[in-house]
Amino acid sequence: MALQFLSVDDSRVIRALVKKAFKPFDVAITEAENGAEGLVKAAAAVPDLIILDVAMPVMTGIEMLERLKTDEKLKAVPVIMLTAEANKKEVMKILQLGASSYLLKPFKSDQLLERVGQFVSLAEKPSPGPEELFSEMVSESEGVTVISAPEKISRVELLSLEKGLPNAIRAMLSAKKNAAVIDLRKCREVNISLIKFMGGIRRQARDVNIRTELLCTPDLARSLRNLEETKNIPLHFKIEAAIGALNS
Repeated sequence: MALQFLSVDDSRVIRALVKKAFKPFDVAITEAENGAEGLVKAAAAVPDLIILDVAMPVMTGIEMLERLKTDEKLKAVPVIMLTAEANKKEVMKILQLGASSYLLKPFKSDQLLERVGQFVSLAEKPSPGPEELFSEMVSESEGVTVISAPEKISRVELLSLEKGLPNAIRAMLSAKKNAAVIDLRKCREVNISLIKFMGGIRRQARDVNIRTELLCTPDLARSLRNLEETKNIPLHFKIEAAIGALNS
C-alpha cells in the first residue's frame, strides 16, 4: 500500500517540487495551501508524514505544528518543516515544538528524499503490468480509439507493451472499433523501440481489419520520412486530419 504524505505550502511551485521528488516512489501526495486546510486534511486521513512550510497565510506552519502535537491522532506523525530562515533561533523553535526535522529553502529533491528517508521507508512504485501499461496510452476522440505513445519507449517497456497489445486489439474488436489513431506527438526522438512499437500496432491492427493513421509533429515527420520502414506512411499533424482520413 502506498505511503500517504501531506504537503502543506502556499507555494504551488514548492508543492510541485515535492510531488515530483516522490514520483518514482509508492507515495500518494495530498496537498494543502495553508495550515488550516492542512489540519482538516490531516484529520480526515492521517498521513504517514507531513511536509510543512513555516510561513503561510491563514494559519502558519508553526501554528499547525502546535495543533498537531496536541491532537492524539496526529501527534505521532513525523513532520518535516520547510523554512527560508537559517537563523538558529528559528530552527530551535521548530524543533522544540516537536518537528521531526527541517529543511532550508531552496532545497533539492535528493535532500528532501534523504530527510524523509530518516523517518519512513521509501519503496519504488511497482512496475505496471502489460495491460495496465497499454491501457494508460489508450483514449478516445470523436469515437475513434487514440493510442498515444510516451515520450520515450525503453526496451523493457517495449516488451511489456508487446504483451499487452493483443488484448488491446481484442478490446477494440469487442467494442466494434475498426479504426485507430497512433499518436506520436509526445515522442522526443525516433528510435528502434518506437519503430517496433508503431509497426506492431499497425501490423496487428491490419490483421484484423482495423485501420490506422499516424499523428506526429513536423520534426518527428522529418525523421520518419528518412527511414526505409516509415518513409511511405501517411503522416498527419492534427488529430482532426487523422480522424478525417480514417472516416473517408
